[in-house]
Amino acid sequence: MKKIGKVSQIISMTNYFCTIFREGEIDSVPKSDDYLFGTLVKIEAKGGTIVGIITDITTLTPGDRIPLKVPEMEQAMRLYPTFYSSIQTIIVVSYLGMIKTAGGQQEIVHSFPGIIPDISASIWTMDDPEIVSFHKPRETLTFGYYSRFSQEPNFEYAFCALCDRMMRLLPEEQALVRKLKQNVEFLSKVNGFSRGRR
Repeated sequence: MKKIGKVSQIISMTNYFCTIFREGEIDSVPKSDDYLFGTLVKIEAKGGTIVGIITDITTLTPGDRIPLKVPEMEQAMRLYPTFYSSIQTIIVVSYLGMIKTAGGQQEIVHSFPGIIPDISASIWTMDDPEIVSFHKPRETLTFGYYSRFSQEPNFEYAFCALCDRMMRLLPEEQALVRKLKQNVEFLSKVNGFSRGRR
């Protein structure tokens, strides 16, 4: 578990812009491996802990806030040595569920959000036991957020990345998770083909 950033904008009830910490903003600066596409994160909020997944990542320059292409970034870094420290990384976190705590007991919910995070709320990566606990609230593997999350942009890529991690964490559930991933990949190809025919 590692603190990697903070909420900078609420896009909707289920999507948030989050800013990754830079040098000087935190003791242990997040590495790119800490916020890979498909990474599960948690955000403390009033009423519980929000569980989300990273569904987009972009790097912005400080002036015009326009995404910078890699060749342009490399050139700027050669010309201006301090340019790198001014680059800002923004991620999009999509809501999956929440963890409520009452009377010392935890309740894991995969339904539509009843809470939203505050601006500047901290974002933490989830460790392996937390990810397993979130997906096996009653010792039964569940993806209760699937139908809602499947409507989000980049769903298939983020979900397949999550499936890869789940197969590593839960070898006894590999067959089921692999089948689910294959179904998502198939539907993605079919939908892509249909769009191309229009």
